[in-house]
Amino acid sequence: MKVVEQDFDSSPDWVGVIANAMGGVVDGNFIRGDNDIYKGTHLILNIEEEIIAMLVDVSFKQTLLLKHKNNTDTSFVVLSFFMYNSDVELVMNKKTTRFGKLDYNFLMIDGALDVDHIIEKETNLYCIYVIIKKTIFREYLKNVCKIKEDIVFDSKKNTIINVDRMSYQSQVLINDFRKMAPDNPYYEMSFKALTYALINNYLEQLKTKKTILGEVVNDDIKRIIVSKKFLQKNINEAFPGIDFLAAKALMSPTKYKLLFTKVLGSSPAVYFHDSKLKKAKELIETKQYTVGEVSDQLNYSSASYLARKFTNVYGVSPKEYQNLL
Repeated sequence: MKVVEQDFDSSPDWVGVIANAMGGVVDGNFIRGDNDIYKGTHLILNIEEEIIAMLVDVSFKQTLLLKHKNNTDTSFVVLSFFMYNSDVELVMNKKTTRFGKLDYNFLMIDGALDVDHIIEKETNLYCIYVIIKKTIFREYLKNVCKIKEDIVFDSKKNTIINVDRMSYQSQVLINDFRKMAPDNPYYEMSFKALTYALINNYLEQLKTKKTILGEVVNDDIKRIIVSKKFLQKNINEAFPGIDFLAAKALMSPTKYKLLFTKVLGSSPAVYFHDSKLKKAKELIETKQYTVGEVSDQLNYSSASYLARKFTNVYGVSPKEYQNLL
């Protein structure tokens, strides 16, 4: 297993840190690499004075122990939104946590903590890191989330951490952004907009949580993800109901609804209807179907109801949207 260390010092040069550790050619705000470790790109942007965002889109050519070490700079926290094609082990304070499709895919961690990633060969990683100064982050918690007390993971170090799943809305935003080509003249501007949206979604997600430190049992997470896939597979049908979904997940209706909302950021019904409307948008984009045909295909009560929901969310009617394409 190859070991790669990324060392962060006071006010780190993020481009330099990544390029020195991973190799690659610096091209403006991009680092483009193709070596014995990985193939892919890193994009690093200053969003504003105290917020930096980094996009990582790479494939690993060998099994890697990636060590993040911080010697002096403890002034920031990192929001990490992960998308892997296979599971990855993350080691913090001698505790191993699995990240992947059926496990956690979000990490908010204090810059003061050392973190190791164990990444297997042929793993594809698409990740967005949002690096925020603690002073700004605590203001967000206080003013947006109305969290007044300090969030403490280790009282001796006064560090903060949150292991979770990103909201469904954040997943949709990231997947939509991935469709944009990096050579698009609006790519970096769109990435900045995405960064702000991800921060906002995370803060909104925190409003529904009683504690930022709560973790969910891994088996429960997997049952919720299986339930999510069931809803996606049956998107053309009517919403099956909480009682039915909870029974399939081997949970009580109350636990199922609360856990689904915690893991995915919205209730089962909201998730289902948002997904149905997104599918309607995709079908309309093909220009192969009328609004009535899309309505029938997705089991809406009427074409007018679909048009009303579509207009409320996207700001234009389905027919107007087709004309814009």
